[in-house]
Amino acid sequence: MDADLSFLELVGLDFSGLAMAGANVSGSHVRGCVFAGCDLSGLYVQESDLTACDFRGSVLEEAFFQKTALEGSLFHGADLRWARFLLCDVRRGQFVDANMEGVHFMDAQLDGACFEGVTLSDAVLRGSSLTGVRFVNCDLRGVDFRKTNFHHADYASILAEGALFYGKPPWGGDVAAGGAAEMVIFDGE
Repeated sequence: MDADLSFLELVGLDFSGLAMAGANVSGSHVRGCVFAGCDLSGLYVQESDLTACDFRGSVLEEAFFQKTALEGSLFHGADLRWARFLLCDVRRGQFVDANMEGVHFMDAQLDGACFEGVTLSDAVLRGSSLTGVRFVNCDLRGVDFRKTNFHHADYASILAEGALFYGKPPWGGDVAAGGAAEMVIFDGE
């Protein structure tokens, strides 16, 4: 509990199943590490490299990430409720069957990410880049998508009641080749 793993080189290690609630991983290089089935609730990460990490089945409830690289990381079945991702690079992140209620992605790069079977109700994705993102079988009710870039987004079987898009429904964009909708950039308040 509350382990200090800051400013360390932890590349490629396997932490599967450990209880690491409240750990501080700031300034560390943790590329390719496995955190499958870990309790990482309350995790604090700032300016770290967690590229291609495996968080499958982990509890990351109320975790805090700022200016952190998480590109290509796996979050299948993870509990990310009320986690915060501020100015993070989560391009090509895989969020499948994850509970992401109330999660915040503020000014995050989520290009090419996959959200499938995910509950994102009451989440905030404000100011984030979602180019090429897939939303399939997702609960997007009440999500704040203001100032978000949706170019070439793909979505199917979504619930979006109460989501904030500046009054423009996301499915009203032009349809690109292959049937994926192309969304406009919303830059108003």
